[in-house]
Amino acid sequence: MGRGLPAGGVALRDVRVSVPAAIQRGTAAVLRCRYDLEGDALYSVKWYKGRREFFRYTPRENPAIKVFPFTGLTVDKSRSNATQITLPRVDVGLSGRYSCEVSADAPSFHTHLVSGDMAVVEVPDDVPSISGVKPRYRTGDTLNATCSSTWSRPAATLLWIVNEEPAQEQQLRPYPAEVEPGGGGRERARLGLVLPLEAAGRYRVRCVARLDPVYFKSAETSVEATERAPPPLQLAPPPPTRLSWGLLDDEYSHSEYTRQPDPRRRTHSQYAGTHPTESAPYHIPPGTTCTVYMPLTDAPGATPTVSTPYTCPTCYMHVVYPSHLFRQVQHAQ
Repeated sequence: MGRGLPAGGVALRDVRVSVPAAIQRGTAAVLRCRYDLEGDALYSVKWYKGRREFFRYTPRENPAIKVFPFTGLTVDKSRSNATQITLPRVDVGLSGRYSCEVSADAPSFHTHLVSGDMAVVEVPDDVPSISGVKPRYRTGDTLNATCSSTWSRPAATLLWIVNEEPAQEQQLRPYPAEVEPGGGGRERARLGLVLPLEAAGRYRVRCVARLDPVYFKSAETSVEATERAPPPLQLAPPPPTRLSWGLLDDEYSHSEYTRQPDPRRRTHSQYAGTHPTESAPYHIPPGTTCTVYMPLTDAPGATPTVSTPYTCPTCYMHVVYPSHLFRQVQHAQ
């Protein structure tokens, strides 16, 4: 709505224009001009688009209504008079500034000119679409969604709503409007949503596309976030230096080597009489499992009852065991 000032005096006052700020293409636009003559007679009402006159109402003339040629602009005379004009089936080319000029008759001849802007818009022909959403998530996941409008002129304004609350600014990812191929002048809007799912539950996400005040459509979807299972228990690997097992009252050991033999290696010479020892080096690849069987007695041929597995991370091992136990040491790849 616009308001103007008189050229002089106060006889013509309170002139107002009402022009639709936005109107859908193909519909009828009604432009209104209100005024108070303060007792004076009306001389004329003129309408302009830009600086060019296309309509005039002069009550003292016959016919009172005159319409001047204007490319793309049509006036419905049956629905036009001293206070309004009707433009049927407006097209986008009729967007622009419209002005109403009101003039009083003698003796004042006061004149008012007021203006208003109108935009003819081409609304999207469908609701917006949501892409990139999975039906189920785990807590700690991030929902990455994109809302896209269909072609319109101008591009629609998009808004994300999460659980009935507008999405936060840091959760939005704006994209430039996409221009329609072929030079049609229409555009398509896109807006991303990056939503961390911190708590378990259902999330309702809705995208709203609007061209105020002629278009307002939305699309909605829901996702479920469930609690993430705890990670599996990680067992600590065996110590990489030395392992030893107690066998009856004596300690028998195997040591790992990387380059040099262990100078602390035991030879178990105390068994030289009854249980001669056997010492043998083994080239054991990384990952080999050595299983040592521990009998209940030290008698030759005793039945093994306890086993202890150990995975060798190095490439060389020297094992020293009494001869009657040596054959009970197994190496498996």
